[in-house]
Amino acid sequence: MEKILLFHGDTETERKVRNVANRLKMNMTSMSDPDPDSLLEDLAQGREVSQDVSANPEASLLLFCGLREKRLDKLLFELRREEVTVEYKAILTPVNRTWTLRHLCLEMQREKAAISRKS
Repeated sequence: MEKILLFHGDTETERKVRNVANRLKMNMTSMSDPDPDSLLEDLAQGREVSQDVSANPEASLLLFCGLREKRLDKLLFELRREEVTVEYKAILTPVNRTWTLRHLCLEMQREKAAISRKS
């Protein structure tokens, strides 16, 4: 099932993402305080394991679940057109589905730092 998860998005970002999701007939869920130790797979299926938010990453993140390439391209185009700004965008994959939200955020921070060093 096609789904968009928004983590730590402000009200305006949530509104814009929801508008795009509605136009494209995709499910969208916004989570302001997800458990950082929940598995991505569980979050995508609407399950959150615990409620320990003590060290919750605060970066805004869009996680795309179950999208084919053409739908992803269309979604990204529409998000750009709506001027949606989030720190990170990721796709749920067979490799990262067993990662925690915290692990995904740390990996994305490392990648961003590595790219910044190369620039």
